[in-house]
Amino acid sequence: MSGRRAGSLTWGAWFAVVVLVALLGVRGFAVYDAQRGISTHALTRAYLVAQLFTLESGAVRGAVPWQLDVARVAAPMAAAYALLRVLAELLAAQADRWRIRRLHDHVVVVGLDECGTALCRDLVDRGRQVVAVDRTVDAAAAEALRAHGVHVLRADPARADALRASRLERASHLVVRARDDGATAQVVALAESLTRTERAATSRRPALACVGVLTSPDLWHLLTARTLWDETNDAVRVDFVDLEGTALLLALRDHPPRDDAGTGAPAAARVLVTGNGRIAVRLVSTLARTSAADTPTAPPLRVSLDGIGQKRLARLRRAHPEWAALELEVAPVGGLADRDCGVPLVAYVCDGPVTDVVDRVVALRRHVPPGSRVVVVRGSVEPVTRLLAAGGPHEGAPVVVLGLTEPRWLVDVLLGGTAELLARALHEQYVARRREQAPDHGGDPARLPWVQLPESLRESNRAQARDLVVKLRAVRRLVGPLVDPTPPRFTAAEVEVLARLEHDRWTAERRAQGWRPGPRDVEARTTPYLVPWEELAEDVRDLDRLFVEALPQVLASVGLQLRPAAETVREAARLPGR
Repeated sequence: MSGRRAGSLTWGAWFAVVVLVALLGVRGFAVYDAQRGISTHALTRAYLVAQLFTLESGAVRGAVPWQLDVARVAAPMAAAYALLRVLAELLAAQADRWRIRRLHDHVVVVGLDECGTALCRDLVDRGRQVVAVDRTVDAAAAEALRAHGVHVLRADPARADALRASRLERASHLVVRARDDGATAQVVALAESLTRTERAATSRRPALACVGVLTSPDLWHLLTARTLWDETNDAVRVDFVDLEGTALLLALRDHPPRDDAGTGAPAAARVLVTGNGRIAVRLVSTLARTSAADTPTAPPLRVSLDGIGQKRLARLRRAHPEWAALELEVAPVGGLADRDCGVPLVAYVCDGPVTDVVDRVVALRRHVPPGSRVVVVRGSVEPVTRLLAAGGPHEGAPVVVLGLTEPRWLVDVLLGGTAELLARALHEQYVARRREQAPDHGGDPARLPWVQLPESLRESNRAQARDLVVKLRAVRRLVGPLVDPTPPRFTAAEVEVLARLEHDRWTAERRAQGWRPGPRDVEARTTPYLVPWEELAEDVRDLDRLFVEALPQVLASVGLQLRPAAETVREAARLPGR
């Protein structure tokens, strides 16, 4: 049971006790008056019952009816419970405010819906100090979070005093997931303004990483045009994340439609997407973007749509030009179970009532060819659908159930924003390129999957991602949302400039980590490539050139593309507040 629901039940039970005590008091005074032959007005009795809660009317002479006897004992106890409960909440809130004053390098989370609450818990489990700000969180939910180690402020995050109380000027991260996208943008704008002012006196502190979590892809598209190019604020780095789109992107990275079995050559694959709602449409768009990062030799991804007819498919193709990268078809009645000579497929089950989802999964699990997989994609995971992944002794395709608003696999992205997504994509591109050159990784830790990658190497990828926008300014390019079906690429001259800058960044990073020139030895931290660009062998320079040439594909895989600097600046300048 959630803390919010538990709190409602606690106060609901208290209210029920108060009503019962009041009824007993009314009945008790009525019996008492009848015994003494007194006629008392109903309002007078009600007044006497109210006084029972303050110990003012329970002292009566003579025989006392049992109803009144119970009421005059229970009423003060109920009043005392309420008073102590309120005092405890006030003291806990004040104690939290006192402890928050001593925090630094903590994470401030605005919004305590299901996703925000789970995010707070997960961050504490990772050893982070967390301050949660929400005006509507009830006492029981706040108490449960405090017991878990979260500092809770019951305040309106749209007010400057609430953000100041969270010690935002000393925080390392701010994650905003307010009640709606408009409120999220408002809190982010307020936090940016406050941070500009209050961190001016402590300019040596690292910039606050502020991430606004949105549900509207259109608003994300609009705001990203500003935040990915803004370099005017050293006090705060503002970013926005499309929660659902990001979750779908990570879901496809963990459960991809292709399986190359480590060969470096993605196998032919076919995909079934069932459902006709928002999640199904966004999943197809994400499939189109991720397919842009496949190797050029990869065959087109075949996607069959179960639930979308020909007319709607034609309209969706016009609305989503990125779908041109896929080989789309409308699935026949009955799906794909008996087609294509038993070629395995990946079935993504989206949208619809939970009973329909269960029926689809059961049917697919029984009839898809061997080697197939079934992935259930829901906004939030219901207990019934979670049971689908439990498996059993019977045969059938394996089932994975994913909830798009569950933050455990989104924490790093919610803290790091677009740079985290780019870092993962850059790492995957590096692993794919190295696998083409040498299928045997030879124990190289840099070729491990992201989830197994050492934190030092993850941070190296993040630094590379953050530096990307800086390098692009050298060739008058910036990054913006993906809008073109065929993203623009670099010219040969731009590739040369960016390759040199990437080598300079890599050299500076290695020297800062204590690496020295010498034979390649990871343990001794020596490498023969710590030399100026002009002294590198041509085949080594080609590695940096290949990295640069692959950047448009990497950007497209996370919904971004190259834009001319002037064009992006003009688009951002049209936003309010610029």
